[in-house]
Amino acid sequence: MDNPVYYAQYAHARCASLLRRAAELGAPSMPASADLFARLSLPEEISLLRRLSDFPDFVADAAAAREPHRLVGFIIDLAGEFQSYYTRLQKVHDDTILPQERQRVGDWRATWDWQKTAARLYWVEAIRRVLETALGLLGVSAPAAMKRMDEENGESV
Repeated sequence: MDNPVYYAQYAHARCASLLRRAAELGAPSMPASADLFARLSLPEEISLLRRLSDFPDFVADAAAAREPHRLVGFIIDLAGEFQSYYTRLQKVHDDTILPQERQRVGDWRATWDWQKTAARLYWVEAIRRVLETALGLLGVSAPAAMKRMDEENGESV
């Protein structure tokens, strides 16, 4: 995680994993709407939305200045904000993007806030796409999953 490339790739893989898990849980898809996106109300969510909306201008400015290294900083900041949000969501806000196993008891499907989940999944997909695009502009892959390597023998674990 000390390598910024792996850190950004890991953030992309986490986004992809959340989207896969949502499909496995049968999360209902909902049409995008202002009302749905109003469910994104945490300061971290709003901050990341602003960063995402700045991406096209940021790329254009970096290209015009012939400073691709600025894109590296953007990716690291985006990945860091997302990773921090993901951790804080559960630990500080006592909330999760998807229902955790401990929350899936009884009639959990009827009581889970699927609208907030749908809004967050659109948001996660936007983060994933920006990370994929930014990494691609730098010639770096954006894996959908990552494996941890055993440090002793170099094998996947």
